[in-house]
Amino acid sequence: MISHSTVPLAIANRLWRYLCEGGVDNLHQALLFLGQQFFARSEQVKAPAAVPNVGRYEAWQSAPASGPALTPEPGPHPQPG
Repeated sequence: MISHSTVPLAIANRLWRYLCEGGVDNLHQALLFLGQQFFARSEQVKAPAAVPNVGRYEAWQSAPASGPALTPEPGPHPQPG
């Protein structure tokens, strides 16, 4: 797909980095970046910022192949409805 793009590779890569990092601030900066590149806007644009891995579930990497990666906590669990 990139070979058919009409956007310079540097711009596409930077936009992709904003989207991969995620977060509200990166989305805001991505929109400012697009405005600067294509609509002659003059706002200052920050580089894509890494979003911390807080809350990211990565236990699947070390889970045994034979069992589930998650085990429920003991106690009553609310039922829908």
